[in-house]
Amino acid sequence: MHKKILVILLIFIFLGVVDNYALAGTATVTWNANTEPDLAGYKIYYGTSARTGTDPKTCTMCGYTTKVDVGKVTSYTFNSLTDGQTYYFSVAAYDTSNNESSFSAQVSKVIPSGTNYTPIGNVDGADANHVTGWAYDQNAGTSPINVHIYIDGAPIANIVANASRPDIIGAGGGVVQDANHGFDYVFSGLSVGNHTINIYAINTPTGTNPELAGSPKTITITATYRSSDFNHDRYINSVDFGVMMSNWGATNKPNADINQNGTVDSVDFGILMSQWTGSVAY
Repeated sequence: MHKKILVILLIFIFLGVVDNYALAGTATVTWNANTEPDLAGYKIYYGTSARTGTDPKTCTMCGYTTKVDVGKVTSYTFNSLTDGQTYYFSVAAYDTSNNESSFSAQVSKVIPSGTNYTPIGNVDGADANHVTGWAYDQNAGTSPINVHIYIDGAPIANIVANASRPDIIGAGGGVVQDANHGFDYVFSGLSVGNHTINIYAINTPTGTNPELAGSPKTITITATYRSSDFNHDRYINSVDFGVMMSNWGATNKPNADINQNGTVDSVDFGILMSQWTGSVAY
């Protein structure tokens, strides 16, 4: 191997974590082979801080805490790494005279937690217009998670809880570290009457999806009628027109006197026509 600095390239950074965190604490590093005939093997330098140099000959460990001589292979798996910790890795080649190359490109990996935490959160409030709250999963870190919204037992929405909620920082005994885990879902098309709202947090990466604290909520949708809907059938059509015509000119403030100015007249007719829906419910 030449004495000049040689650089090898890490082509695959890390293998994924699978099987519901079964491989937590594990990282696999793979790199391109050095093609020089006197290659003897490789050393992997790693630690929990980024390196401070590019050449192990000039800065010794260069900020790393550990090195491993892995021999003449092009892939190596580390086990028993600390959950939740970020590790940094670089590879160097060495020859039969123990001449060592400069470092490869540095790569890093956050070791996921071996515990699948249950999501937490709260449904803060609900009314006829919307429902608000927040949801957080410690396994997802700062990434938002989804919540599923059910009304009267039927699923109606799958939304991402990513709205800013600075007030939740520090919630869950301090596990929530950032604000972007809120939600605000606006209802539409609900029928008049009472409705039950249930909201569930979706577990990351998988598992039981718990119902959030504060759920279920009961909301009430009340009927609201337009002023021209004299018979309250949610249509403004010829029936309402007929009511107005039958009271035309009346001065005793009947229902048809929409603006309540004392007379059923052209002003009321104009209001009725501006609200006209015909055969379509409003």
